[in-house]
Amino acid sequence: VTLRATHLLIVLFVMDFLGVLQRGSTVAHAAHLGGMLGGVAYVRFLLGRPRGRRAWHWPKIGIMRRRPTVVVMAAPAPKFRVSREPRAERPVELPPEEFMQQEVDPILDKISSKGIHSLTERERRILEAAGRKITR
Repeated sequence: VTLRATHLLIVLFVMDFLGVLQRGSTVAHAAHLGGMLGGVAYVRFLLGRPRGRRAWHWPKIGIMRRRPTVVVMAAPAPKFRVSREPRAERPVELPPEEFMQQEVDPILDKISSKGIHSLTERERRILEAAGRKITR
């Protein structure tokens, strides 16, 4: 006799369910039902979904609903940098004496009148460059 596992499951479930309703039975029908439920859950969730046209399905409630898969893709890193500022021209290399007079002296005057905290980032870079030129 050829019998599908799902048909056997249904027949045994009905037999045990009717046994639960019957009084005075010494068989633990509720334990059989619990074992069936555990076996169905094992087959369903641990061994994968049954396939084919006649595959049975759990009702889609609560936790068992399948959530849509979200794929997050990072944007590729740009190969160039876009800036709204005009491109700075390369400064002309001045001789050390002229560099000190044109660039550094006004910054030192500003420090003495307003303090070192009043310097801009560009002025700080000029002072660092002057320090490097002096130590060479």
